[in-house]
Amino acid sequence: MAVTAPTAIDPPGDKRSRTANRMFAELMDLPAEERRLVLEDLSDVEARQVYAAAYRAAGTSFALWADDPVGFVEQVLGAAVWSVPRQFMTALTEHKQVAVPSCFGSSKCVPHDEYMQLADGSVVTAADLVMRREFHVLGWQEDGTQTVRRARAEWNQIEPVYRLTSESGRTIVRNGHHPLWAARAVRKSRPVHDDGTYSTGLVPENIGWKSMADLDQEHDLVLVPEVVNTVGDGWMRQEEAAVLGYLLGDGGTTHGIRFSQMPGPALDEFIQAVESLGARTVVLKPKPGQRHVEVVVRNTDDVKTNPVLTLARQWGIFGCKATEKRVPAEVFRMHPSVIATVVGRLFSCDGYVHVRTERRRKDKTQKINEAYIAMTLSNEGLIRDFQRLMLRLGIPGTVRPVKGDWQGKAFTAWQWVITTAKEILRFAELIDAPAKNEKVQLAAEVAGRRKFTWQWQYRDAPPGYRWERIQSVEELPPTQTVAIEVDVDHTWVDLFVEHNTFSCGQLVLWASLVYPVGTNTVVTLAPLWRQVARQLWPEVRAAHTRARLPGTIDMAQYKLPDANGLDTVVAYGIAAAPHNEAAVQGIHAANLLLVVEEAGGIAHTIGNNLAGLLVGEGAKMIAIGNPPTDEVGTWFEKLCADPEVKTIPISAFSTPNLTGEDFGECQSCPGGGHSPAKHMVDAAWIDRTTRVHGPKSNYVRAKIHALFPKGLANVVIPSDWVQAAVDAEEPEPRDGWVRLRALNLDSEDGDWVVQAGAWVRLGVDVAADGGDELVVARLVGDLATVEHSSSGPENADPVAVAGMVLTQILRAEAVAAALGSRQRVRVKVDGNGLGWGVAGLLAAWGREGRHDAEIVSVLVSESPGREPDEATLRPYRKRDEMWLAGRALVRPDEYGVTRLRLRVDDMTAAQLSAPKLATNSSGYSVVESKPDMKKRGVSSPDRGEAILLAVYEPAEEGDAWRIIV
Repeated sequence: MAVTAPTAIDPPGDKRSRTANRMFAELMDLPAEERRLVLEDLSDVEARQVYAAAYRAAGTSFALWADDPVGFVEQVLGAAVWSVPRQFMTALTEHKQVAVPSCFGSSKCVPHDEYMQLADGSVVTAADLVMRREFHVLGWQEDGTQTVRRARAEWNQIEPVYRLTSESGRTIVRNGHHPLWAARAVRKSRPVHDDGTYSTGLVPENIGWKSMADLDQEHDLVLVPEVVNTVGDGWMRQEEAAVLGYLLGDGGTTHGIRFSQMPGPALDEFIQAVESLGARTVVLKPKPGQRHVEVVVRNTDDVKTNPVLTLARQWGIFGCKATEKRVPAEVFRMHPSVIATVVGRLFSCDGYVHVRTERRRKDKTQKINEAYIAMTLSNEGLIRDFQRLMLRLGIPGTVRPVKGDWQGKAFTAWQWVITTAKEILRFAELIDAPAKNEKVQLAAEVAGRRKFTWQWQYRDAPPGYRWERIQSVEELPPTQTVAIEVDVDHTWVDLFVEHNTFSCGQLVLWASLVYPVGTNTVVTLAPLWRQVARQLWPEVRAAHTRARLPGTIDMAQYKLPDANGLDTVVAYGIAAAPHNEAAVQGIHAANLLLVVEEAGGIAHTIGNNLAGLLVGEGAKMIAIGNPPTDEVGTWFEKLCADPEVKTIPISAFSTPNLTGEDFGECQSCPGGGHSPAKHMVDAAWIDRTTRVHGPKSNYVRAKIHALFPKGLANVVIPSDWVQAAVDAEEPEPRDGWVRLRALNLDSEDGDWVVQAGAWVRLGVDVAADGGDELVVARLVGDLATVEHSSSGPENADPVAVAGMVLTQILRAEAVAAALGSRQRVRVKVDGNGLGWGVAGLLAAWGREGRHDAEIVSVLVSESPGREPDEATLRPYRKRDEMWLAGRALVRPDEYGVTRLRLRVDDMTAAQLSAPKLATNSSGYSVVESKPDMKKRGVSSPDRGEAILLAVYEPAEEGDAWRIIV
């Protein structure tokens, strides 16, 4: 049920108004649950009268739910509410303060065979993403900014899906509730001349996120990017890229390698490129009447293999008919200049340019500036690939089916076309198509003469984007879907702008609407601004749009018109950083609701000031968040323990996946069609978390049982610090910084950014007696990763282990050389037990010239050999010193920034926060041993210690203490 204030209100004295007033009064006397039932049974006419009475009596039609947030969410927002949120929503009407410590909670949905573009330009199916632990997409912000964001995928369920096609031929298949950024197409008129002449045109009115199934094909518009700024910067030889483009166009690759082309620059370039690749061309004898030249590519006499045939096999186009060819996957990850070469040669074969400067009408010649650039293929897959690659270059184009006839047989082909001056001029600037360049330049000259007119498609669209009409939305048969979860922005950019998360923004809308404008204020708080702007408020906007509620919402505030028609802020968000007391001062309203998210991170100074705002009967607060895992006595813990605060914990065992509770269909997922429980913790996650952290760990207490730390053991590295290092923002590639995969090393395909000249170090934790794991970790500047882990009987053989480590040393040396590092690769090996022999072998191989790395055997059972400083907390042995050094590097500063970027899996992160820290009788700091950890059910931290060995620099004689990163 969607409710808005009536546009016309009956006079208060007429009979219908008096009846409605009485009904409203009687409804408000009913308990909330009974009132909901009565509202459901009202006819449309009765409902409108009651809403009007509510507006007259209380200043807002939504006053019917002033004491019933659950009813508001279900009947106004149309969302499902499961049992525990029902409890704390109801409690908010009965108590001044409500605290909700919650378990680790709650990702979204794409058909398994649907293609997605990742941040590096790769185009993969959603099913392929499930096999990866994580991947990166281009996150999207409402100003149009595209940023690389980490994402994850998991199997969802079989459900109905929809295919949306926009007017430019872009297609997307998602489930019905998947939100796209949309606008309403409104036709408006405006005066253009003094004589009263009017011009009528479309004006997009931004409505924000809207589910695919709810999109109105006739009146809604969708936002699409004109360029997708993927960070792919792979490289391919110019000759290889040219040959690939030509073979995709006019190449014959079913049996051998052939190429057909009219005499001219394209044919000449193909022959030269083939020869530069080490092959030769043979010109075939032309058939009678044949104008084009056909050449066959063969190997030269001095080599046995045909290098171009080898490339065709690598590219996956050998053996393909014209209708089966696709752009090789690696091309999507290439630098834009490589992409321009490939698409330019493909266009040189199959593209065409139309230019017309005159039109004759009734024996008169009219000057016109008609030009377009197009390419038509019978291969839809290849034309879609071409569209993606051109979008990467900022040339969006339109794809459409066209009917054709060949020897009396009708067929459907696919055409890519650009018609605007902007697109044609950019094409001419970027694309080199040897056989078509003269015509392209002529088209650019003609298109450039056109008079510029501002187009409605760009009104209120961020720079680099435009609005497009919806051509069709088709419901498809149910299929297996994949849930996608995107960090930080919860959005991504591909062919469209898409969204993917949910939060408690429902309460913000409830408290904003059930009181007269000007008498209420809702303030949302979180420790960080990105938590405010990118987590909660996008969901407020999404729920507002779905329910078509009044008012406007921007990045983090909600405005409603007051009785005089003036926009008034009724809700807004602020960041409550630990030392920013001023942020939470001077907030007053007759009806005030404070919504505190991520409450476990709120500092005492902020929390104490919040208490001072709760003055008066209408002031209330709800605080929601995970209990911290490594800190006792937090503000949130004390709030939950306050007897005057209603505390409602949400244990993982009380969530629907564990209780079996059915509570309707998900309203926020990019796809919907399933229970919201899909996005909550499940039994498998609980079992894995318990196994990794130990059943009695404070991590399990907080993340599973929603309990605060109790009898907190002094862990060496708090898990919150480790998580901060895992979540650390990736630097943007700039001068002196480069992505690992851009080093053009076969063994490096990571997206992580490293600094030129960075010192490369390895840490090797050798499996004890072949048990546990052999782990090799790598540090490149501040980037820490696990490069190898294995277990099994082969780990008991020092020669076999040394061989595996040598492989990683050679990889590290290649990275160091590519980065121009002046320092030798330094390898720290746990020298106890089997590790002593491994270190000795590696050192001997270095003397033999098999590598040039410096091998350091670290006897972790030795004393540190130097005086401690504040960072090392007086360690007893080198192992203690190593752990405390790692602690110093991952400790966040006052802005939450760590000195290490951990790009590791969940197990490694858990191991780094597992050991306890104690003090012996002599006052030295001692880290819990591996055997003691195993006794309490916690696995050996082999991966964690390999990371720490990489960063640790043990003392050499006369050395002072140092931490290097």
